[in-house]
Amino acid sequence: MHTKVSASGFFEELIHYGQIQSRRFDMELSTEIIRMEIEAQERLIKHQKIYHITDDEITVLTENLEHYKMELEEKEIGGL
Repeated sequence: MHTKVSASGFFEELIHYGQIQSRRFDMELSTEIIRMEIEAQERLIKHQKIYHITDDEITVLTENLEHYKMELEEKEIGGL
């Protein structure tokens, strides 16, 4: 990581590290990777104050969350 990383960027990488170490997600499936992103975005939003995430970052995280949810829905519908 570079020295100008945002709080949300830093903590998101830590969340992903924990997700990978827990082996709860099948990294071979694109839907599981999207689920990891959704979980990370939700956790960052939920813990905004603890992680010292700015309101501007929350706006971006919320937009990303909605994007990932739509992408997951499209993949699940397309996979039926």
